[in-house]
Amino acid sequence: MRRKQGPKRAEELLKDSREFPLTLEPATEERIFAAARLKAEHSISYADAFAVALAGELKATVVTGDPEFKSLESKVNLLWLETK
Repeated sequence: MRRKQGPKRAEELLKDSREFPLTLEPATEERIFAAARLKAEHSISYADAFAVALAGELKATVVTGDPEFKSLESKVNLLWLETK
């Protein structure tokens, strides 16, 4: 966002995002190790591994269009976005 639309727009979006119905979840030691295990077993980024680990724990769905998540379909509920 910042690179494509500039710092002012990025800051506006960040301020607006505080109004979203979101819950910030802490990176506990257990969650960190769960993400590290997924990262070691799959060709995904650590951030993606953390998202999958947390979604699995919370029984949540990961919404993605990233094909790297394909190998994780058995680990977590995925909702696939259409890609161009």
